[in-house]
Amino acid sequence: MIMKKLFFATSVVALCLAMSSCQSDGADSPAPVSNTFTAALEQVGGSRTALDGKSVAWVEGDEIVVNGVKYMTSESGTSASFEKNDTKAAPTGALKAYYPVSIYGNPTTLPATQTYEDGKISNCPMYASVASGNDLSFKNLCGVLEFVLTGSGTLSNIVVEASEPLAGSFTVSDNKAVIGSGGSNTVTLDCGEGVTLDAATPKYFHIAIPAGDSYTASGFKVTFNSTDGKSDYMKATKAFTIGRNTIYSFSRKLVFGSVFYEKVTSLSAGDYVIAVGSKAMYPQGKDMKPGDVSGIISGDKIVDPNATYICTITNRKVKFIVSGAGGKTEEKYLLVKNNKLETSAKASEALQWSYDSDSHKFFSDSYYLVTTVEKDGTTKFSVSTSESEACNVTLYKKVE
Repeated sequence: MIMKKLFFATSVVALCLAMSSCQSDGADSPAPVSNTFTAALEQVGGSRTALDGKSVAWVEGDEIVVNGVKYMTSESGTSASFEKNDTKAAPTGALKAYYPVSIYGNPTTLPATQTYEDGKISNCPMYASVASGNDLSFKNLCGVLEFVLTGSGTLSNIVVEASEPLAGSFTVSDNKAVIGSGGSNTVTLDCGEGVTLDAATPKYFHIAIPAGDSYTASGFKVTFNSTDGKSDYMKATKAFTIGRNTIYSFSRKLVFGSVFYEKVTSLSAGDYVIAVGSKAMYPQGKDMKPGDVSGIISGDKIVDPNATYICTITNRKVKFIVSGAGGKTEEKYLLVKNNKLETSAKASEALQWSYDSDSHKFFSDSYYLVTTVEKDGTTKFSVSTSESEACNVTLYKKVE
């Protein structure tokens, strides 16, 4: 997974609004009653709603809410007049304004479900406050995750999970939305009837999440769900911080139905995939020729769309799940006879294997796993009683 931090001052398409410097909420000075407000947007490298322009602009029909009263603009531009569009009386006193109006309430809330719009952004919450006067300067409350996606199939939704809260009631502190207790650790971008992906031309998807928090890698996961019930995944590889007015961009070619295996450094309960060098270990046993491997190792993950022919460890015994004709499957276990690797359908014949996470050696009793590559490219697996001959083995565990 590649994470790139892009600021709104750059020339890339920006998603949210860069705002003016922090201003006082101004709770002490009254503001006059007004049926009209002017809402200004600072110029940066993108548009709040349009992805094909470089100017930040309101569009006709946009609504804001000021102290609980709705205002609408019939103008377009970087600064627009908003007329009262509500039966409620115009607000008085210190003013607090929000966009979009859907986040306003008692309490104000970042939604757990956001809506995808083709070529537009509907998920950038903004806030403005003023002690007096009718001029509002809106500030972006969140950071944005941008997913630049290619592939095939139809995307139904994107689900972001984190150990930290992503949605729920919030207060504003230093122009950032701060989620209160009981917030949701999941936020979903709903793509409606689905968005059809293209293998060559990317589509852009955006999700606003709270700024200022350090998101831990262990709990941060993104799931891309297709309309036919299949999924693809991304996981964070290290902790990161989301900044206000900051976009984090991820490019990915989706393969729905993929099964992902994450690199691990210790062997405990559960099933693992064994990889030697840049290839997964498959049931061809000691003879594995190029082209036999259907899984692909990319970075620290094994991506195996078919989830077949994978060598796993169950109860420290190496097991192959072999898919045959007609969908029939057969289990075979790795054992050693006469100092050679063999397979058997009997789990009782398989040796107990261990893994040294420091040296990355795979061994059973006095045997170590060895691999050699022949001149014709054939990879041969064997065993040796000499640790110095043992190959480096990497373990991967399925991402749930």
